[in-house]
Amino acid sequence: MTQALSFDANGVARVTGELDAAFPDALWEFNGSAGQVLTITLETASGDLDPLIRLLGSDGTVVAENDDAEDSALGTSAQVVGLSLTADGVYRVQATRFDGSGGYTLTVVSTS
Repeated sequence: MTQALSFDANGVARVTGELDAAFPDALWEFNGSAGQVLTITLETASGDLDPLIRLLGSDGTVVAENDDAEDSALGTSAQVVGLSLTADGVYRVQATRFDGSGGYTLTVVSTS
């Protein structure tokens, strides 16, 4: 099931959820615009979750993917930084797991 991702007045969308063997992923959908720049972060909130994120385009192709953020302060959290969308359309953020299970916080920041 795909759920809507809503941005606040500051361009930030934040949601929480759980990932485990029974529910290994969650899809969050938003309308994106060409030139929109995003930073997407999927952090572990509880358990031994090792999160993985994918940004899917309107046609379902993988636009970006990350397992472990480049910022070592985020540990095994996943992050895509400064991604510029190339087309208008409906995008989906797939919150999933490389390993483990537990709670997560997904934050998407639009800087333009």
